[in-house]
Amino acid sequence: MGVFGVQLVCTMVMSSVLSKVMPHCSPAQWLLCGTGLSYYLHPSDDQLRDKKKDTSKSKNNKSVDNNNDGSFIVLPKNINVNLQKAPITQEEVHQLRYFSDYQWLLDFAFCALVLYVATEVYLFVNPEQEEVNLSMVWCLLLLLFILKVMFSITSVYFESGSGDGEKALVVLALFSYLLLAMILLIISEDKLELGLDEAYTNFNASATQFMASQDITSVGVMNKMSCKAIVAVVCAVTGACFTFPGMRYGKMHWDAVKIYQSRLWIQVLLNVSFLAPALASLFWVRPLARHYLVTHTWANYSRPLLSTETFALVRVVAVLIACVLRLLVLPLYLQVYLDMARTKLEEQRTHAGKITNKSIQKQVASVFYYLCVVMLQYLLPLLLTVVLALMLKTLGGLHWSSLSNPRGFVSAECSLEEELLLGVAPSAKPEAGT
Repeated sequence: MGVFGVQLVCTMVMSSVLSKVMPHCSPAQWLLCGTGLSYYLHPSDDQLRDKKKDTSKSKNNKSVDNNNDGSFIVLPKNINVNLQKAPITQEEVHQLRYFSDYQWLLDFAFCALVLYVATEVYLFVNPEQEEVNLSMVWCLLLLLFILKVMFSITSVYFESGSGDGEKALVVLALFSYLLLAMILLIISEDKLELGLDEAYTNFNASATQFMASQDITSVGVMNKMSCKAIVAVVCAVTGACFTFPGMRYGKMHWDAVKIYQSRLWIQVLLNVSFLAPALASLFWVRPLARHYLVTHTWANYSRPLLSTETFALVRVVAVLIACVLRLLVLPLYLQVYLDMARTKLEEQRTHAGKITNKSIQKQVASVFYYLCVVMLQYLLPLLLTVVLALMLKTLGGLHWSSLSNPRGFVSAECSLEEELLLGVAPSAKPEAGT
């Protein structure tokens, strides 16, 4: 208890909650069943047969019905099928593909985030406590689970025999992201703050010191270009795995903007959440962010607006805010995806030809069947970003208390005008002659 203290108790409690409470009160199930989502029921054979009698009077179509047992019906593609909506229930979601992976990942992520918040509050209240941060263990496990599910979904495109187009697209994205990563990694740190040069220097020095203590003769672990090449490959693989999630998100955003074009506040929220990650990434462009917030001194100020530590924490907070905005609009995007069943049938009516009842039913039912896959494609990039941001905050030695003193110096060093602008009470000055 002297090493971990309260954190060990919180970890044990959260482990019990994960194993005993989460199966009965799951945040993953609530996202599917408690946010008002509804899906289209696939039409039955009787409904399609009645619809065909109303719309088709040709003799050939009638003969097709007479030559089979009624389970196989040939319909014109321009048939107008009335689909019925139904709310999503807990009994139905268990049949969805990847539901077990989705539920486990979301429930574990919820517990890990709750434990992280509890640990941060405890360490904020007791800053003198020097304990091992057990929340990082949970974050590391969550990171491994995210990568496992991410690779599992991507591997489906390579395991199926009819997915040649998907395979080619993933491979193309892999090499495209590899080229892009190499271009970004050769940009100077004065332009793009990736921090790899400093990280490589610290890692190489620590590794050299460790090998020297073990009487191992070496001039270093690896050169800088090899280290950057490994980072580029990791980024390329991650980008390739997120190719189809990115395309799915873009399609849902495009459809959502068209559907909610008459509701201004929803459109604003959708577009802000769409652009938020790009805006947050601008904090790593040195001429746009650090120069004006940390280096440059504005008029009427004797110091920059933010200290170095506060600026690093602000970047983490900006990333977390972008992820929260994406999470807020999740129900809107999911409903747009579920409505795609109706959109598919409307697009099908513009084509000539015949289609079977099984094809129509499969076309409608597959949208709901792959709902958990779409959820994972949407949430995996968010969870990966959140975990890496939280680990950067903790392992980078950043403290929430720096937000209360963003400029990194005491009010005694401020001028009177700066104290008033910051909302700090002017310091008392001794009277003359005292």
